[in-house]
Amino acid sequence: MELRKYIWENKKAAAEFINENIPKIKTMPSEATYLMWINCGELAMDDKKFCRFIRKDTGLYVSEGASMEMRERDLCA
Repeated sequence: MELRKYIWENKKAAAEFINENIPKIKTMPSEATYLMWINCGELAMDDKKFCRFIRKDTGLYVSEGASMEMRERDLCA
């Protein structure tokens, strides 16, 4: 139970930071996972450049979804 609370608090803190400081990125609720989903669809960047930027500068992997077009650019951090 302690681990779930720890994870929930971390997700809550990250969501608050993103919502207050990065208005073009939207956090998405995810109750059944330790992963955090964010929507970067409002960022004006070519999808391929965006994927390269995220991978190179953050080390995160971007999921392009089944269509491989990243219409909403949902990321999992």
